[in-house]
Amino acid sequence: MPHADSMCRASETPLDRMRSALRDMPAWLAEQPGGQLGDVIITSREIIDGTEAVAAEATRRFEQAGGYKADGFLGMVPWLRVNGKLSGGAAAERVETARQLKELPRTEEALARGEIGYQHAVAMARAAEHVGAAQVRQGEASLLKAAESMDPGQFVSVARNFEHQVDAQAALDGARTLHEAGQGRPAKRRPAGARRPGRGLPRRCRRQRATAVVDHPCQSRHPGRHRRGAGRRARLGRHYPGGDGTAACLRFGHHPDHRTG
Repeated sequence: MPHADSMCRASETPLDRMRSALRDMPAWLAEQPGGQLGDVIITSREIIDGTEAVAAEATRRFEQAGGYKADGFLGMVPWLRVNGKLSGGAAAERVETARQLKELPRTEEALARGEIGYQHAVAMARAAEHVGAAQVRQGEASLLKAAESMDPGQFVSVARNFEHQVDAQAALDGARTLHEAGQGRPAKRRPAGARRPGRGLPRRCRRQRATAVVDHPCQSRHPGRHRRGAGRRARLGRHYPGGDGTAACLRFGHHPDHRTG
């Protein structure tokens, strides 16, 4: 039945052949000497990186076609998180990398050929996200050359230095965004020159802001009695001298004329 066998193989997709090869791997691997498995590890990593390159293109095209909507999802990231069995951060990284690699064809080709690893491509994509793909394309050749000669951890520093050289402010905003996202908070970009909430206020007013709800005498759970120290902390904000300090305290709901004692 060689004819039937060839017909069966012709109907197989590359993914079918990959799965078939993976099913054969454990038995073959068990026959290999442990000391000679270095090449197996290296080749496996190259295959994984190459698969990431294929998946990036598929992710980009699937998102552009809106294919995730047919499964009831509102976006590509939640679709990939559920169906790709990834964490939210890992899914977001792959979607954003896929988007940026469209604008960095040389990087995508280098990844597909195995000249760089997937984490190198992620660093390139992040640089493009922070300073713009057009800027990265101008230095893409030198960045790829550096990526080929160092591990991803070292290359991240090179990519960040490139970002600072191109646009220091954009690199700063990008680092803040990654930090806030890593802490599980929604990443918000603050306008250039804007102060953080509470910065520049008198120290005692900042403390009053934190304790106003808990320790303000008017909110005591026992009318006529206050917890130890509550009245004293509440007076700090109200007795602050006029000017900017008074205005700051007024924002926390304490008028300087409402004195006690």
